[in-house]
Amino acid sequence: MVVPGERAAPGRGPVRCRCPGRGAGAYPAARVGARRGGAAAYTSRWGREHWLAPLQEQASPVPASGYHAAAVVIGRRALGHKRGDRPA
Repeated sequence: MVVPGERAAPGRGPVRCRCPGRGAGAYPAARVGARRGGAAAYTSRWGREHWLAPLQEQASPVPASGYHAAAVVIGRRALGHKRGDRPA
């Protein structure tokens, strides 16, 4: 049904209302976020334990921190490296 004064999108059917509780907004974001927080904490801890010392040994104008170590872990994971592949 076309309301006077409004045009229907040609060939796409009626325009649907954007009601709350539809699509991505229906997912339980609080539960998903809680699970992700544990993974982030583990990555930070693991990176600090295994990568912080090698990063601090490098000559750099900015001293390495736990954030840098976690970034190394995340980047290596994205490249497909296993977590056990670390410098000796």
